Amino acid sequence: MPATNREWGPPPRCIVAGEGYVLPSVEGQCVTGSTYVYDVGTARATLEGSDANLTRATNLLPSIAPVTRDLPGLGGWAGWRAVVPGRLPVVGEWPAASGIWLATGYASRGLTWSALAGDIIAALLDGEPLMLERELLQMIGWR
Repeated sequence: MPATNREWGPPPRCIVAGEGYVLPSVEGQCVTGSTYVYDVGTARATLEGSDANLTRATNLLPSIAPVTRDLPGLGGWAGWRAVVPGRLPVVGEWPAASGIWLATGYASRGLTWSALAGDIIAALLDGEPLMLERELLQMIGWR
């Protein structure tokens, strides 16, 4: 028998993240994720992806279990992520176009990387000292 909302604990009031994430409820629904599927030409939600996301959600928040894909209203969404080898972002001036600056390739870590990328670009534009060692800067695309 599928679970009903009465059997669950309350949804989270803040973002819960670790191996996956669960977002706070909006209009009675939570969002959880996320999966990566490599070497495909079409972004589409799959049952395997839904199962993996629901497993992540229940591992992060056992109080919301049992969660199954048989729940009414369970949906899915698929899109693209900008991921480069090594899962590090690309930050710096685009070599092919002077004056064009990039901060991309965050993969799943946009909130973590974006602030640092902004600081790096601002320091480069203002001629300020850089806050990372040259070796680390080169790993994220700085030349």
